[in-house]
Amino acid sequence: MGRRLDQDTKNEIIRLIYEEGISTRSLAHQMKIGRTTIQAVLRDYRTANGLKIRSNKGLPQKNKNVEKDLLVKELEMQVAVLRSFLKELERWDTPK
Repeated sequence: MGRRLDQDTKNEIIRLIYEEGISTRSLAHQMKIGRTTIQAVLRDYRTANGLKIRSNKGLPQKNKNVEKDLLVKELEMQVAVLRSFLKELERWDTPK
């Protein structure tokens, strides 16, 4: 039987899966632990927090919406920066 994961390691697994979007397969390879161990940690987390998943695979719907919202905010911020840059370029290109 393998080693037991401490709570800090479990929290890091949950963070990497939900916030960073790392797949269970690549995380298992990276941390050198079994994929089923990671799936068990996620299952325990979902059960403890009342999260439901749509199917046997994938993130809970709640987290997918959060990811989309964060992506939209980041893209809006990038658009604002590019618009500011374009205005500055136009200001420098106008002859005096």
